[in-house]
Amino acid sequence: MLKACDAWAVLLSAYLDEETTRRERARVEEHLQSCDGCRALAELLRCDAQDAAAALRERGASDGFAAGVLARVAEEEIEPADRYAAIPLAPERPKRRTSIWEWLVVVSIVAVLSAILFPTFARSREKARQTTCTSQLRQIATAIQMYVQDEGAYPPADTWAAAIMDYAGSEKIFSDPVDTTPGSGGGINQNSYSYNTALAGQPAAAVHAPTETPVVWDSAPRHNGMIIGFADGHVRFFPRLNNINAYAELALAEQEAVAKRPASTALSSPPPPPGQAARPPAPPTIAPPTKNYGLADKLQIAYRAEVALESENVQAALERAELLFRRHDGFVLTSNYARGEEETPATAAVSGRVPSENLGKMLVELGALGTLVSRAVNGEDLTAAHLRNIETLGDLRGIQGRVGAIQDRAKPGDALRAEETISGASREATGARIEEYKLQSRVRLAEITVRITAPPVKKAEAKTVSPLAASLHGAVRGLRAFGLWLLAVLIPIAVFLPVWGPLLWLGCRLWRRYGTRPRPSSRE
Repeated sequence: MLKACDAWAVLLSAYLDEETTRRERARVEEHLQSCDGCRALAELLRCDAQDAAAALRERGASDGFAAGVLARVAEEEIEPADRYAAIPLAPERPKRRTSIWEWLVVVSIVAVLSAILFPTFARSREKARQTTCTSQLRQIATAIQMYVQDEGAYPPADTWAAAIMDYAGSEKIFSDPVDTTPGSGGGINQNSYSYNTALAGQPAAAVHAPTETPVVWDSAPRHNGMIIGFADGHVRFFPRLNNINAYAELALAEQEAVAKRPASTALSSPPPPPGQAARPPAPPTIAPPTKNYGLADKLQIAYRAEVALESENVQAALERAELLFRRHDGFVLTSNYARGEEETPATAAVSGRVPSENLGKMLVELGALGTLVSRAVNGEDLTAAHLRNIETLGDLRGIQGRVGAIQDRAKPGDALRAEETISGASREATGARIEEYKLQSRVRLAEITVRITAPPVKKAEAKTVSPLAASLHGAVRGLRAFGLWLLAVLIPIAVFLPVWGPLLWLGCRLWRRYGTRPRPSSRE
């Protein structure tokens, strides 16, 4: 009679109930192939399960059937616990708990990254706000310039912002992005900028130094400094300034420093050689036109000049060129300096703008900073564009006047169309004024680019050698090579003579004693 293995009874039951893992299922199937008793038990259990399922389907889950099943379970003997000790069980993996030190390390890393990245983000955001404020001040300064060109004088002090609103286009440019609660001023509700009230009602000719006269600025130092817009339209950022009075003191100190600096060391050309008189400065060759040649208005010419210089001290020449821009009522736009290496000379470049009437003097003094390599001056005639803008503005004013007169006595529908026509003419007039402002700024300010380089290093010229000197030089080189070879041979001999000298002497003695004896003849 077949008998099942006691150690596999529980695992077989779990296998038939499909409650085993894949590894346990593979073990059971492998055991069933080799054990007939366990295979018979598995078949018996499978038949019992099928009979129980059939009985459940036929009789239903009645109370009597459930009681009978429980009675059968109660009659079965309870097996001892050590029966299941032989069944191998998979060990349970202990649950890993996160240590408090790991959390502290994570928090520390996050804190370090925050401390590094947050200041960078803050600086980037502040730089973006500073750029936005600079752009707004440039638009306001441009609007003031357009107002001065049309009206002939600067806007009034109490309503200056409302006066230039047609040129500015929107009230948003008067609100600083950093200023959350901007105050009112200048005739509008929200205004973060201040206006130079000393210019109110003054004509444009009253400003003698447009590049140094502030017109509009930020009311408070919100960007670690002040942003100031000047009368010529350019905007500049001054770090560490708290108010406009600090700028006035700074500008006065710079003017005093320029006045105290000797002209011979600051701007003039090098002193003449001993015994020669100093040459007078050359007269300027470039000057603005004085005749209009029969045109309705004077000529409008925009100048652009490029100068290339060579100087022994490139850095000093660059500093003198920057000071020249300031001395001729101009300003520097870009300034670059690159220190030279062994084979590459030092280079520098500076570009800026000066009033067109000072262009000739500026070029003459630039030529005295070093050796003039090249100079190019390009003039662009903008007279036709200037006359076209004036004609366009005149036509638009006439259209606005005629349509306004029609609007007063027109019907409601015609009045609406007339209002649209007037609005379109106003937009075209604004565009024409902007183009005229750009044209006038190019005409009044000449652009100059100066490139300074160090003179090239002169290479030593090759000397011509006679045939006799060449032969002697070759003989000397041969003797030198022979001497080096002789030293290479004699030095090892002198070093190793105490070692192999006695061996050589012993060899010679043995050769004389045994090597020179006559050999016995074969006949003997």
